[in-house]
Amino acid sequence: MAAEFEDSEDLASDYADEVGNDHLAHEVREFAENWHHKRRALMDTLKAFADKAKEAGEAFDGIEDQLVASLEGNG
Repeated sequence: MAAEFEDSEDLASDYADEVGNDHLAHEVREFAENWHHKRRALMDTLKAFADKAKEAGEAFDGIEDQLVASLEGNG
């Protein structure tokens, strides 16, 4: 999911010149700039969440391996 945000284009700023009104173009550019910063923060959060989820999965795999070994008399 983080990759989707990272690879997405900043389309709003591309449309700023097409709106035909200077004030509206300014607002579109401002929105695009704010979204760029928010998107970066969201990507950082998603990456951190993915790292923690991976760590949790690896921990569960380790616990499962230990339980299986214990049940089989190998632990």
